[in-house]
Amino acid sequence: MAVDDGYDPVTGYPKFKDSGAPDVGLDPMEVARYAAAVGNRIMGTTAYLNGYAYKREGLAGYDTTLGTPVVYRSGAWRREVSFRTFSLARSSMTDGTLFFQVVTEDTAKDTEPAFAYTYDGANGRVTPEAGIYLLHATGHPGGVVTGTTFLQILGSTQGVLARGTVAINADPWMTCSALFRANGTESFTVGIQKTTGGAASNGSGFLSVTKITTL
Repeated sequence: MAVDDGYDPVTGYPKFKDSGAPDVGLDPMEVARYAAAVGNRIMGTTAYLNGYAYKREGLAGYDTTLGTPVVYRSGAWRREVSFRTFSLARSSMTDGTLFFQVVTEDTAKDTEPAFAYTYDGANGRVTPEAGIYLLHATGHPGGVVTGTTFLQILGSTQGVLARGTVAINADPWMTCSALFRANGTESFTVGIQKTTGGAASNGSGFLSVTKITTL
């Protein structure tokens, strides 16, 4: 069925002029179709957005409870820019070997609803949803260092993303940061290699992950 007076050249909305002659061929559903195509942002409380019956991939919204824009993606409302933070730990590290650090999320410090990710405790791999991320790690080898010691962020496909070394041997805190582009299957690990004179020691530290944008 026809739209009476065509479509606006700027916005594309369908035109139905009151001054036109009656036309039984008009299709009022064009208005509904137009609204469904371009009306892709809603506003409401967290409860309202979660209960909205027509959630769909890519639907944008504003969460008035959190005071932040959100996007419906992979079955949940998520912030477009979000932050997660983790503790790092590894026991009984010996000299001269790279040990991945065990990642444990501190959910009290996240900006929920944050980006989705999976974690494989068998190898320390964090696999975030597709996007661009800023990774920042801080680590300690658990003892005074006497030789080669470093903190490293390693991408599953890109290789070494960042490496930080010791500035003060007696208090060997290390930091490193990296930008990480992930396609949804790529992962990263945080590792420590240390030399403390042969004694086994326990690593510790923190990892922060900020999602900058979706691919």
